[in-house]
Amino acid sequence: MQTAQTIIFNKLLTTVVERRASDLHLTIGTPPALRIEGELIILEDQEILTPDFIKGVINSFLTLEQKEELEKNRQLIIAHSFDQKLRFKINIYYQKGFLGVTFRYISPIIKNFSDLGLPKSIENFLSLKKGLVVISGPFDSGKTTTLISIIETINKTQKKNIFTLEKPIEYIFINDKSIIEQREVEKDVNSFADGLDLIVNEDVDIVVVSQVNDKEIFSKIFKLIEGGRLIFIFLEAEQTYQAIEKIINFFPFEEKEKIQTILANNLAGVINQKLISSLKGNRLLAYEILLNNLSVKNLIEEGKLKQLNSVLQLSQAEGMISMDRCLSQLVRNALISLEEALRYAIDMENLKTMAQRIL
Repeated sequence: MQTAQTIIFNKLLTTVVERRASDLHLTIGTPPALRIEGELIILEDQEILTPDFIKGVINSFLTLEQKEELEKNRQLIIAHSFDQKLRFKINIYYQKGFLGVTFRYISPIIKNFSDLGLPKSIENFLSLKKGLVVISGPFDSGKTTTLISIIETINKTQKKNIFTLEKPIEYIFINDKSIIEQREVEKDVNSFADGLDLIVNEDVDIVVVSQVNDKEIFSKIFKLIEGGRLIFIFLEAEQTYQAIEKIINFFPFEEKEKIQTILANNLAGVINQKLISSLKGNRLLAYEILLNNLSVKNLIEEGKLKQLNSVLQLSQAEGMISMDRCLSQLVRNALISLEEALRYAIDMENLKTMAQRIL
């Protein structure tokens, strides 16, 4: 028999889907809250949450091992499916000595590039045999959604052996033309570094690494690329050049020139993206696409990363697009306001000029 607590919790999870929310927040002293189109909405019709309610909810789905890990580390991030239907990425933490938890909904529906608002030039990354593809942007910018779409498109159209290293595994792929092996760090392998070591001698075409946060992991990634693998990674960065800069800065200063050369020769491209408010109240994807060419290679080797913005502006014929051009197109199509576009502009004067031509 279901308890009142279980009934309330299950209803909250269902509400996430019904209201198309991205997140559900449970924090003591306030009613549950949903994140809808980037805005936090307090569910005023719900009771104020108590420590016992939140602890009971968390204990209802954690395993004994997970409870021990939470007690030891004071934080836990997992993915969990409820009733084998609703899947969430769950962040459990302590604040002021009490438990809190956030549930991020993982939709079972994979959108194609057109539905996401991505350009046709994204297909350049699908035919690559080797190299590094960086998907970057700030937190909550749709990076995971973009990568899932890319991998599923490859899965449906190409015969590849795809290997993912994740913590935790969010979306569960079903093999189509490709074989997709998903390994969870601290569950299937001890660490990201160990997982990458295992791949070196395996028959793998494409590797996805969900977290890259130190020199060791990047060194192993470069080794895999030299062995003919295509690697996809995530990085949090506001702009394209900052994502590349972040990779270089993982290494000590004395290795900077060497890493710039390695990166210049192995980077395939960068997708940098943001989610911005539309005139209809929902959020739309704004992006820039950098593809490696001779100009990009030379600028990375020379460490002139900020000048990549100029390459993005001038290389539209090659399939690149700058953030400002993407924003101006959204304004032209009456999807966002000029004021909203200017909030995310790289070069405000440049965007105003393009917008004036449009308006």
